[in-house]
Amino acid sequence: MSRSDFLYGQLLSMDADVVLKVLASDPELATTALVASELRRHGVQFPIMSVDVFLDLLRSGTAGRIGYHHFDPDSVSERMPAAFFPIATEDELIVRVRAALVACKMAALRPDKSSLAITDVSVNAEASHEGASRGPASHRD
Repeated sequence: MSRSDFLYGQLLSMDADVVLKVLASDPELATTALVASELRRHGVQFPIMSVDVFLDLLRSGTAGRIGYHHFDPDSVSERMPAAFFPIATEDELIVRVRAALVACKMAALRPDKSSLAITDVSVNAEASHEGASRGPASHRD
């Protein structure tokens, strides 16, 4: 049993309100869940081959806004570079969307407001689960 399967099983046994409170405490995590759910609702097919395909899937039902985040083509393309694609599974989607949202937050907090693009996406599916809370290696403390 993989670590992610074990955690998934543990989460299923928790009260739903606890999980919802945790999601609500972290806007990027909550928005990541909303993005994954929205794409599921629209029948996402993997792999997602490019940022353009990702944006088309998102636009099909969201008008570019999910949670507190606006998904405009320029900022999404900057935060989800070509190296993020293809996205082969929902697990990869979750890790990469979360990384992009955290990068967006970090960029907004920078005093010079300069761009902060993500360049290190060398994660495999199993490592994605283990490192998801830490983010990409280039942005760890």
